[in-house]
Amino acid sequence: FVRVSHGLGLDTRALEHLSRAHAAGVTCLGAYHYLRGDRTGYEQARVFWSRVEQLEAGLVPLALAVDLEDLPPPAPAWSRSVYRQRAADFIRELAQLIPGRPCAVYGSPGYLEALALPPDARGPLWAAHWGAAAPMVPKGWSSWTIHQHAVTDGLDRNRFNGDEDAWGTGFALRPLSYDVLGGTVTAI
Repeated sequence: FVRVSHGLGLDTRALEHLSRAHAAGVTCLGAYHYLRGDRTGYEQARVFWSRVEQLEAGLVPLALAVDLEDLPPPAPAWSRSVYRQRAADFIRELAQLIPGRPCAVYGSPGYLEALALPPDARGPLWAAHWGAAAPMVPKGWSSWTIHQHAVTDGLDRNRFNGDEDAWGTGFALRPLSYDVLGGTVTAI
């Protein structure tokens, strides 16, 4: 996964990172958005999807995810209830923009459990639980999909709970055709 957007901003190196991973033979690629609490989830979902659409046009369909966590100090802490609402709105808006494409939810199991997202805002679980053989599964999820288990040489290490076919099926990845003017996504 590569961060492609944060708040209403874009990661200007996302295409470079995705292209390098693709050229290195990585076949299970994904894009994530770092959700901020100071902007609506709706606005952020639209920025994220717009960026993903641009990136997919030159690469391959990307698994989607949203990163939910507090900003480190000295940044202001978000009100948990406001952040929960922003996260739910982000996931719901993304589901409206691209029906049928699930959005994984990234975070530490303890944080996600405390956040207590509503059922319709829980996508596949991408659990950040370093050093564990398998991650803790927070209340509201029945299993994990991706486990971020370590950092090596500055790179996050993730394990997918399945094979390449399960990746494509689980994230509804297939050759896609985008009707940018009409705003529709159809499978080819």
